[in-house]
Amino acid sequence: MNIRDRLKNVFKETFLDLFHDEEPTPDNMDSALEQARSSAEKAMDALAAFTVSHLHLAEQQHAVEEQFSALNAELESALAENDDSRARNLIRKKKPIQNQLNQLNERMAESNARHQELKARVDAVKGQVLDIERRKMELQLRDRTADAMDELARTEDAIGQAHNYSESIDAEQTVLQKEAANQVTADQRNTIDAKLNRLIEDDEVEQELARLKKERN
Repeated sequence: MNIRDRLKNVFKETFLDLFHDEEPTPDNMDSALEQARSSAEKAMDALAAFTVSHLHLAEQQHAVEEQFSALNAELESALAENDDSRARNLIRKKKPIQNQLNQLNERMAESNARHQELKARVDAVKGQVLDIERRKMELQLRDRTADAMDELARTEDAIGQAHNYSESIDAEQTVLQKEAANQVTADQRNTIDAKLNRLIEDDEVEQELARLKKERN
């Protein structure tokens, strides 16, 4: 398994869950990023629209709270002045306003929870966009790294082949040199043997000549 395949396997095991059990590729990475960005835009639009109503509800709550506080202040004044008639009227006015305020408080609590939920959703989809963008960069880096490693491997193979060829040439030259040296040695040996044979032959001829001369005398 080459370096590209190994890197692909590591990347696949890390990020497969984002792409529905498909191996991340530039195409499905772009598709996932587009979907995440679309979700982020929708979430931000929903948050913006809800924030308007949330702020309007908060203004209503604040206004009723001020009205309720003002009635309480008037009631305290009436009680302090022993003005029972005014106090009774203020109590009658206070009850519906208190009910209204209670309802607004409940609605505001629900609105706050919903507002926080929408903000969390926006943060989550924004985080998903950033995460996919980061992983897309990692995918591109992985491919560039794999290409560089493959190129390096090809270069190393070429260097190794050249080195092996050079060693082969050197070995062949060594063999040729040894064969040439052996041939020279063989030629020299043959020359010496020939000289010895001639000397022996000359000696035998001289001996035969001496014998013949001796017989004639």
